[in-house]
Amino acid sequence: MSSFRSKDLFGSGPHRMVFARRGQLVVPWAVLLTDPSARGSDSVGDLEFEVAVFGRLVAPDLAGLLALREAIAAESAYATSTGTLVDTAGVSHSGMRLYRFEEGPRIDRGRVFSLSYEARFRRLAGPTP
Repeated sequence: MSSFRSKDLFGSGPHRMVFARRGQLVVPWAVLLTDPSARGSDSVGDLEFEVAVFGRLVAPDLAGLLALREAIAAESAYATSTGTLVDTAGVSHSGMRLYRFEEGPRIDRGRVFSLSYEARFRRLAGPTP
């Protein structure tokens, strides 16, 4: 079961987690030196670790769905606070921030109410000492 700050924000419906690329941020010398004739590139540090969650919030009624939506939106509103993100495989990622929450274009109504979403988490790289 996935969670963020020990809160089950995504468990009401299906969701998957996608990890962004990892490694070094490499920038061409032409950009670093603002000289279009410069050749080559250099590493300027590690890429920030990022996880995207794609899913669907599901509730038996509209009020329940809106409460689920607001719980995630509230966490993204305080993106200055970090927490531990536990992914769908049970692996913990500490120091993560929920910095973006995007809802799908509509609320689907049927036997249940549902809403697609995308949530993005990032472990921000601080300045190196």
